[in-house]
Amino acid sequence: MAVHTRSDSVSCASAAEALLVSMEARGASVIFGNPGSSEIALIEALADRGSPEFILGLTEPAAVGMADGYAAVTRTPAVVTVHAGPGLSNALCALGNAQRGGTPLVVVAGQQDSRHLSQDPILSADLVALADQYCKSAVQVARPEDVPAEFARLWDLARTFPTGPTFLAVPMDVFGAGPVMVTPPAEVMLDVPADAETIAHVLDLVRQAASPAVVAGDQAGMDGAEDMLSALCAAIDAPLYAEPAAARMVLPFTDPAWRGYLPLSPSGVRAALADHDVVLVIGARPFTRWLHEDVSALSPEQTLVVADPRAFRPFPCRTVQVPASPAAFISGLLDALGVDRPMKRTSGAEAAVQIGVLPAEETQATVVAGAPSGAAVIADAEGRRPTIPDALAALLAALPADAAVVDDSVTGEGYAREILERTGVAEYYSCKGGGLGWGVAFALGVARARPSRPVLAILGDGTLQYAAPALWTAAHLGLSVVFAVLRNDGYGILKWVERSRRGDDAAAVGLDIEDPEVDLVALGMAYGVKASRADGPREIEELARAAWPGPYLIDIPVDRAVLDYE
Repeated sequence: MAVHTRSDSVSCASAAEALLVSMEARGASVIFGNPGSSEIALIEALADRGSPEFILGLTEPAAVGMADGYAAVTRTPAVVTVHAGPGLSNALCALGNAQRGGTPLVVVAGQQDSRHLSQDPILSADLVALADQYCKSAVQVARPEDVPAEFARLWDLARTFPTGPTFLAVPMDVFGAGPVMVTPPAEVMLDVPADAETIAHVLDLVRQAASPAVVAGDQAGMDGAEDMLSALCAAIDAPLYAEPAAARMVLPFTDPAWRGYLPLSPSGVRAALADHDVVLVIGARPFTRWLHEDVSALSPEQTLVVADPRAFRPFPCRTVQVPASPAAFISGLLDALGVDRPMKRTSGAEAAVQIGVLPAEETQATVVAGAPSGAAVIADAEGRRPTIPDALAALLAALPADAAVVDDSVTGEGYAREILERTGVAEYYSCKGGGLGWGVAFALGVARARPSRPVLAILGDGTLQYAAPALWTAAHLGLSVVFAVLRNDGYGILKWVERSRRGDDAAAVGLDIEDPEVDLVALGMAYGVKASRADGPREIEELARAAWPGPYLIDIPVDRAVLDYE
């Protein structure tokens, strides 16, 4: 048990307890995890202290995905624990999604007992090598006294621009050893300013431009720069696009500057930005792509300005890189323009509101936004399955006005965005990393971080299979999440790839989920989540209205036709 020796020092019985004390010193009140034998000392310390709150995920992807969603809302690091070699390996897909989305995480893994690591015991692995490709820093400690100091360093690094995951491995014997003295070090968070000369140069380029444009990335949102982005676009009369596959909203869809998400293809980006001679990319490495094209996203006649210190592949045009954080860069431009800059949104103030526990009756959503009831939701006279666009129109017609939408529907994303850009949405998240199954657990993290706001998770039936165990946590915590599963009984996105390559998807092998058909209603109920099937648009809308506050799973059979995807 921790003993205070002086105002800023605590004596802890073990390194595991020291980790928990260090967490609380940084303001962390929740730890997500899927524990194993190498973390048993940490579980014991949690039981002895009674805090922080431990949220159990039945698999490592569920635990990391929940932490990803939680940190995306609070804009502060979330702590997640996974189990040794197999556990970390199982978590890598979710960790890759968090890394691509720039989510600040501190991932803590127990390692096998260091006293016999040289004998290659079961569960052991090179954890640092596994985690390193997805983390800003990955370390393994050898002494109990190193645990609190390394945790504090990794926490501060995770939330320093550019934000992202960090990793700490602690051998089983080190976790249980002690006593350990914890003297919380001063917090360090490095801002990356832009010098005045560079700002002046960029401003000259913008003033000389005939048609400037702004492309904002996830780091701009994580840096709290949304209001400043809106002010900048208004000041320079520029439209704003989100970077391809952006993980979060960078402006409300109703903002006058908003022009939508750039496509994942270089040719699509080139077409979208063709009329703009100067392009400011803020908080992103330009431009995320998916399938190969031997095309540049910009033409040689354009000028590219990138406000981001991370390296990127050069473009065949005039390029200026500004190694600055998004908020510092934008505020520098606004100051130079003589525009009053809005205050940067701070995660601490937001978190106080978002994480505050509200009375249960206040978590129910009663106001509905979206398309008018019945719009584009006429049932097919022949009883065929609705198309994905029609199913989404019906589903989103019942969207609560203050809902957050977590979109992991893959082929449905573009259609959902078209509707939401017309009707508005409080928050919108999508998967930048491309690892399937992201949305199920991510939605739980969003709901836990902001219990007053309902969450709609739009999923594909293929994505649900990757992360179905996360449904248990939704039921266990009683989270206000509705899981809407667009079931086309296969991998529609891969059929689109096949068609784009060969002109025909009929010969594709291994892309159907049928014979037997997966019973999604039974699957949801097996994990304790109420579930129903909605056959037809009218039933989709009616069930979507009745499903709140959740958790609830809606099985929505949709037409199997291969849709265009961009």
